[in-house]
Amino acid sequence: LGLFEEILQKDPKNAAVWSLLGRAHLRAKKIEKAEEAFRKASEIDPTNVENTLDLGRLCLNQGNEEKAFPEFKKAADAFDKNKQAERAVSVLKEFTESCSSMPEAYAALAGIYERLGQSTHVAAACDGIRSSARTTSAALAR
Repeated sequence: LGLFEEILQKDPKNAAVWSLLGRAHLRAKKIEKAEEAFRKASEIDPTNVENTLDLGRLCLNQGNEEKAFPEFKKAADAFDKNKQAERAVSVLKEFTESCSSMPEAYAALAGIYERLGQSTHVAAACDGIRSSARTTSAALAR
């Protein structure tokens, strides 16, 4: 960790080193420090989608789906914008496989499938929207 911090003192805008520092903190189980470093890497270089995904995965692994989803969505949007729709689908599916109770994730997935002309997948994503909405409604009713 010391080497990364030394480099960052000289070059605080080095997103790659911030990302490496985040991974080092993660391995050391310093979750808050890891999140801070991943967030800094994403702020410095918002075009590096892997930094955004690292932050989203960290939040998801901590059980914080509300914080994780915007990061997954940003990553998926970036891939979709760069004509990498299949990678965008992969990112959103990763999220929905870990968190099936967020209708907006399925809606984003359905939108990409629709643009790709994959009507069977659109229908499956819409089923996910309905299912997650029912789960959310049931949880709120308790």
